[in-house]
Amino acid sequence: MDGALFSGECKLLLLKRLDGSWELPSKPLEFGEEPEVGVSRVFAELTGIDVTPDRPLGSWGLIETNGEHRTHVVHIGYTVTLAGTLLAVELDSEKHASFAWLNQSELAAKIDSPPLLRSCERAFTALARPRKNKQ
Repeated sequence: MDGALFSGECKLLLLKRLDGSWELPSKPLEFGEEPEVGVSRVFAELTGIDVTPDRPLGSWGLIETNGEHRTHVVHIGYTVTLAGTLLAVELDSEKHASFAWLNQSELAAKIDSPPLLRSCERAFTALARPRKNKQ
């Protein structure tokens, strides 16, 4: 479950893993958990930020390798909005070393995963599209 949160300056929040790679706030869904509920939980656990899901970004798959063990991980992404006031980003220090708010032009220098880069680009595209009025 991945979420894309933008600042008021239209910068995307990325987290730096302990291994030096960058990612959107991301964790697996819990068994039976709805994606919309999961993305809110993921943000709370990894950043201390209270969010609500906004728009689906789609899904993408990655093969993760740990020694001889390979896992096919499927990510589901959403753009999210703040559910309150952003006072701080409180990182899970067992998973992340730091965070950054990035402009779209800065993504390629930080992200080495093509599927994640495409997802971040989709998030910026979604941000630029006007929302339809909900009745």
